[in-house]
Amino acid sequence: MTDGQEPATHSKPHETATLPFPQEGAGPRAGGRTPAGGTGSAQGTRPGGTGPGGQEAAAGRRPAAARGGQDEPAGGFRRFWRFYLPLAASDLLMGASETAVNAGIARLAAPDLSLAAYGAVIATCLLIESPVIMLLHAGNALATHPQALRRLQRFTLLLAGALTLLHGALAFTGLFDLYFGRTLGLDGELLALVRPAFAVMLPWTAAIAWRRLHQGLLIRHGHTAVASRGTVIRLATLGTVLAAGGSLGMPGALAGCAGLAAAVTAEAAYVHACARSWLRRHWPPGGVREACDGTGAGDAGGQHAAPGAAVRAGGHPAGEAGGLSWRGLLGFYIPLALTSVTTFAARPVLTGLLARAADATVALAAWPVTWSTVLLFMLPMRTVEQVAIAHGEDGAWRAVRGFAWRTGLGGVLVMALLSATPAAGAYLAGVVAVSGEVAAAARWGLLAMIPVPLVVALASCEAGRLVRTRRTVFIHLAALANVGVLTATAFLVRLLAPALPGTVIAAAALLAAYGAEWAVLAAGTAMVARAPAPLRHGAPA
Repeated sequence: MTDGQEPATHSKPHETATLPFPQEGAGPRAGGRTPAGGTGSAQGTRPGGTGPGGQEAAAGRRPAAARGGQDEPAGGFRRFWRFYLPLAASDLLMGASETAVNAGIARLAAPDLSLAAYGAVIATCLLIESPVIMLLHAGNALATHPQALRRLQRFTLLLAGALTLLHGALAFTGLFDLYFGRTLGLDGELLALVRPAFAVMLPWTAAIAWRRLHQGLLIRHGHTAVASRGTVIRLATLGTVLAAGGSLGMPGALAGCAGLAAAVTAEAAYVHACARSWLRRHWPPGGVREACDGTGAGDAGGQHAAPGAAVRAGGHPAGEAGGLSWRGLLGFYIPLALTSVTTFAARPVLTGLLARAADATVALAAWPVTWSTVLLFMLPMRTVEQVAIAHGEDGAWRAVRGFAWRTGLGGVLVMALLSATPAAGAYLAGVVAVSGEVAAAARWGLLAMIPVPLVVALASCEAGRLVRTRRTVFIHLAALANVGVLTATAFLVRLLAPALPGTVIAAAALLAAYGAEWAVLAAGTAMVARAPAPLRHGAPA
């Protein structure tokens, strides 16, 4: 969710980008594959050609894609759901891992202090991890042939290594007290719990980076179920380590963070094994025709294969053999990474605000419970972005947006049933194991954030189209708007109503921030829709 260079208003012939997504008039509509004996070549789909599109044009009718996707909704929603559900299930399980950590910590010694310490640790780990989040998008969009994958792997190792060094410096040097003590304002009792918990999270960023890159590769080639199975492994590992930590008498924050570190490492190992298996079958070393031409010949799923010429990421020259250049990779990725960093910078901001709220101790303990519950509804909404990237061609765009509305409203309904009914008390007491002031503060936060699933689904839909068309500058602007509005709203609400529970202040700030993000992304897609077709599909961002 980032952006890069300003959209080009013109391009020279040799600078025209070929996107790694199926486009109208560039191949068979259902994903770039032609049935045996068919005539759906790229030439056959041009008006006046011999393929289906040419036949319709010759008959005086517009091709189906040009009719605005009128044939799309009936089969389109089923296609979207088949693509979406395995990814959403994976994200739902990923959100469940946060809830499981909170539930485990709440059942161990000193639960309130441990929950507060865990919240500070995870907020910082997410900020350090944030530059690697978009490797999922990079794998999905750019891993079109072996040379591109090898370059992405080298890039991932360099990026993850640098961030792991940063984590180590923060954990084991005087930077720890400077950041957690002076900047976040945590007291000595909390710092004693935070220090070992943060240190044990050292493998976190590298494991997530490697896993997300190879998940993107597998998603691009139609293997979305791997994400769900990997998340089941993650949850099983997390539960095992949490139980072992509790039996050994570990502090809750340390046991929870050790469980998370082990869980993401196990998941990364599983996804890596699946990716290697796929690569041996489809891209054997030295035996792949598409190593340089980017045709997607080895694509098992077909629906995400690039139809034709070599990928030139970000519109930059891709190298002599049509491969992915460092310039093209960095031009695509750096803006996305900056957006992710900007977005995750909000977590420590919220931690600092909660530490200074009128009910600081209660708010710091309640917020991880509120946030982990919201993630159960929000993460599946983020997956709408992958649907828009993979299936958001012009003819299907209206159907994709309708899918986002339906998915978001469904999330709002389920979250309202959990937060605004007696089920909330049963959930907080029976599942998360919190009670009293902490449970009350957590519930107030949940009530304030009921609209979040819809707002996030719609924003993710717009972001997916912008990633698809390489107009990522708007994604970066949206992230800046998110953090700016969040910070301003939080300080304003705290100034005008200082007695409000800290969770309500944080929830109001986040809701306003997501609304601002959606507004900027929607404005960006509106501008893209008004652009001439060559710029809309091919110009660098």
